Amino acid sequence: MTLFINRLARLLTSSNDVDIRIDEFLTRDEVCDRLKVTRETLRKRIRSGEFPEAVKVAGQERWPTSLINQHIYKTNHHLTASRDLRNEARAAIEEAMA
Repeated sequence: MTLFINRLARLLTSSNDVDIRIDEFLTRDEVCDRLKVTRETLRKRIRSGEFPEAVKVAGQERWPTSLINQHIYKTNHHLTASRDLRNEARAAIEEAMA
């Protein structure tokens, strides 16, 4: 059990975006529902590297919500542009206040 916990902790902390204190861990069906895709489409995207692979939690595959959100931001240019614009605005405000 200790080996499992160490591996899980190492895997989850390898990304700054995964935080087991706040992440929800979704099943394959929950991921498909959230992304509005079929199980087959999800399988193909995982195999092609377009979607992150699951992590094993107690021997079952799960996807942390932060990885799903990160994928959505990475693949949706509207969200990326909006985030970039917010970051530029924050930087301009900080510069003006300095």
